[in-house]
Amino acid sequence: SAAYDFGSPITSVKNTPNPFNQQTLIEVQSAVAGGFHFEVFNLVGQRVHTQMVEMTTGSNQFTFDVGSLPVGSYIYSLSNPSGKVSRMMVVGQ
Repeated sequence: SAAYDFGSPITSVKNTPNPFNQQTLIEVQSAVAGGFHFEVFNLVGQRVHTQMVEMTTGSNQFTFDVGSLPVGSYIYSLSNPSGKVSRMMVVGQ
């Protein structure tokens, strides 16, 4: 999967399953603890979801529920003041 990392304290991030149709588990390894912005964008750049996620140093995980998002590809990002990491995810049927 494409990876876009901009000075992020996040050392690893993935979602499984991918593609998925209702929920996916976001697994994150972070070098720092604190609040991160979790955002999901469609491929024309419109933000379709945003939430704050509290991370601890080390391994973290949370579930993303697609709600009413249509089938398609999306970019999700986790960011804090130190940087940003982005990945692709696919909502299937």
